[in-house]
Amino acid sequence: MLRLMAFVATALLCTVSRGAEAAPKDPKRAPVVAVLPFKVLNKEENLNHYGEGASDTIINKIVNDKALKVVEESQLDKAVNALARNQTGLFEEDSALAIGQMVDARYIVIGSVQLVGDDKSGQIKVNARVLEVETRQLLVSESVFGPIAAAFQQYEEIGARLVTKMTNHLAQRTEGASADSVAVSQLIDDGKSFDPAFPPVAGVAKDLSKALTAYNKAVLRDPKSARAYLALGHGELRLAEDQQKLDPTRSRQTLVTSREHLKRSAELDGQNPFAWTQLGRAEGRLANHVAAGDAFQHALAIDSQFVAARFGLAVALLSTGDLEAAHEQATQARAQGEVRADALLKSIDQQLALKKEKPSAAAQK
Repeated sequence: MLRLMAFVATALLCTVSRGAEAAPKDPKRAPVVAVLPFKVLNKEENLNHYGEGASDTIINKIVNDKALKVVEESQLDKAVNALARNQTGLFEEDSALAIGQMVDARYIVIGSVQLVGDDKSGQIKVNARVLEVETRQLLVSESVFGPIAAAFQQYEEIGARLVTKMTNHLAQRTEGASADSVAVSQLIDDGKSFDPAFPPVAGVAKDLSKALTAYNKAVLRDPKSARAYLALGHGELRLAEDQQKLDPTRSRQTLVTSREHLKRSAELDGQNPFAWTQLGRAEGRLANHVAAGDAFQHALAIDSQFVAARFGLAVALLSTGDLEAAHEQATQARAQGEVRADALLKSIDQQLALKKEKPSAAAQK
């Protein structure tokens, strides 16, 4: 069992590293789907064929859909045997994702079948899930329930649902949008539903850690997405602030990670003033005030009315001792409606007054 767990962990680590470094997939190549045998939850061994029937029907559905390709049975068997398949472990998500990595599948289909009653009057319930291997995201969860006598129809229905959901996930929802960009947008939207910085969503509790998990999946999904890096870096910047009082060391580590993600976003999309502004904030909180000023100036070069960058530049200039320039930028920020500018100007004026007093004191001596 320990060897199995170690093997699974190694395969999953490979999945993460490949997700961050993999070359773009050939858009002409149909995404590969691995369908694992469905588990029959009943204890009677003579019912196992119901699980095989479910998975076989889904495989046939995928084969008939030209947008998807099924993993060859021989490849799947090798992967399952390599994982020292047992009756329960195969249906765990971690094991399924490890198998998906081994056979280079984009999606994994796993599921279960449960029967109640006899063949004539009993009922059958079929549950199925689709996992995306690269992001470890649960894309689809479907369930059907009906008479055992019509089990094949239940298999057909759930197979059709899964194929529709997978192909819709790949489809271009807007002109020129790739499946990767669609997936990234969905992951970011999922993250926003948990993110305390965004409006609440009915029935969803705010949780920054869950938001960061979704943003990180977006980065893994498309390592060249400036939006994904910006969402992740911005979230980490706020997390570092939350950590500051409880664990300053961890807060700084989070800031460093945030800074790197925001820098990557700015590199990928140099025309986003918000990305440059957030990078400036991260640099400033790391006491890299010159670098912070440079980032804020980049933002203002793109949009001179971006008041958050104007205010940030004033703070950076104050921190480097350039009081006159800081005063000028803070004054402009106040004129643009920045409510924090009054307090900043007051602080700058106090330091300018002290600066003027120092030469006079020196002359008296």
